[in-house]
Amino acid sequence: MEGEWVTVKGLVDSNKLPPQVSKIIPLVCPYCHSDIIISPNLTRMCCSNEKCPVTVANTLELFFKELGVEQFGQANCLDIVYENDIYNIYEVLDLSWEQMPKRYTDDVKKKLYISIRNKLSQPIAKIIKALHLEGISDSAFKIFDDVNNIEEFYDELEEFGQDYIKEKLGINYGIRTASIYNVLMREKHQIINTVLRFNVIEVASRKLEIVITESVNNFSSKDAFIEYLNSKFGHKYNIVRKNSISKTTDCLIAERRTSTAKYQKALNYGIKILTSEEFIKALEDGTV
Repeated sequence: MEGEWVTVKGLVDSNKLPPQVSKIIPLVCPYCHSDIIISPNLTRMCCSNEKCPVTVANTLELFFKELGVEQFGQANCLDIVYENDIYNIYEVLDLSWEQMPKRYTDDVKKKLYISIRNKLSQPIAKIIKALHLEGISDSAFKIFDDVNNIEEFYDELEEFGQDYIKEKLGINYGIRTASIYNVLMREKHQIINTVLRFNVIEVASRKLEIVITESVNNFSSKDAFIEYLNSKFGHKYNIVRKNSISKTTDCLIAERRTSTAKYQKALNYGIKILTSEEFIKALEDGTV
């Protein structure tokens, strides 16, 4: 059961799952009649058809939620996809107010339409994160932290390949760099066409490179901290997290004195060391 997702029907037919499963779990999608597939650890299932209306609607719901577009739960997203034959997320951004769900009055349709239009000014990293692409979403702010033109990004990606991903993420070659590169290339059409429908908010010209040692108080992860900083201070700074201290590092974030290699190297290089709270205050005061 390791590796690729497989069809539930195939597992039942090969006796890897008991026949009774077919009475509990559908073998085919009730909407498009494609095979239902299941993850290697048997914890997740979905339709095998990427263009299934339900799959597209679920992706659209996540997309709107990430961008802060309100009133677009599963029912509204499914209506939009079905009624307008939507196969790609960016197609929704071309709809008029008249193409909002038919069951609503004109006034409600216009409100739904406006709620979408009001969120069409975003930095590229936020747009990419909202697409929830496999293996990309969590790294979106690292990969696209300084990108203001999506077509220029792809020019560089195609020229330098995995080297570009390696440099962006500060990691060595491996399965992750290959996977991210392959997804970005496979989804190139979707990504470019989605981004081009937004009024891209350019990232700030002043770049701050920070390194974080250990965890950050009041944040679930280091990436969550970086995302918060760029959402609040992105108009002034482009804050980039690096994995290791170098002479170009602007600040080390450390909640306490520690004996970690990063902390000792920052001391040796004379790099500013601040707690997360002190760093936020410095950004607010413009003294960083």
